[in-house]
Amino acid sequence: NKNRADLIIRNANIVTLDPSRPRAEALAVRGERVIAVGTEGRVLETAGPRTEVIDARGLTLIPGFNDNHVHAVGMGYYLGFPNLFGKNADEIVAALKARYAGIAPGKLVTGFAWDYSSCPAPSRELLDTAFPANPVMLRQYSGHAAWVNSRMLTRLEKDSSRFSGEIVRNAHGVPTGIVRGTVVHSNHRRDMLRRALNRTLHRRLLTLALTRFREAGITSVQDN
Repeated sequence: NKNRADLIIRNANIVTLDPSRPRAEALAVRGERVIAVGTEGRVLETAGPRTEVIDARGLTLIPGFNDNHVHAVGMGYYLGFPNLFGKNADEIVAALKARYAGIAPGKLVTGFAWDYSSCPAPSRELLDTAFPANPVMLRQYSGHAAWVNSRMLTRLEKDSSRFSGEIVRNAHGVPTGIVRGTVVHSNHRRDMLRRALNRTLHRRLLTLALTRFREAGITSVQDN
């Protein structure tokens, strides 16, 4: 029956965010719309022979979240690489070694979202030791800096068309492994263009991001 619910969730602690009725016991859904919210008895009146009824066993149900500032395709891209957020230097190296075990010499090692709060003293030497035969470029959480090793520094300095940023140096003038500015953004822009212009890649990355949003209870987004 087109007037009956497709799905009913009962025995739930429903937070409606409606000040006039902040709590409810059950809700009914038809298609993509909520058609009833309230007491279990009232909502069960919408049931039909084909209605799926789920017992929430007292669990809390809330409206889906909206995120009003996302970069969905970029998120899908990042999901394919090690997430370094919250890790210290040793944990970052361990995550990279696990992800890039057996990588061929000369191939790029990359990861995203490390930050100074958990990795206060990133060093070029640490990455040199871990990956002596590979360039390493790890984007910092803000997106405006990167932690690199000596091989990556050499590559950037040789390609003047891509490099015009700041190489952070210690008191002796030796590069620490942190670069800032244009070099980071130019690499990012190149990756963004590749993602935007390759339709198959674009669709695959967007699908990955949308799947992760749903898993987190994010049901609508605005993409920048």
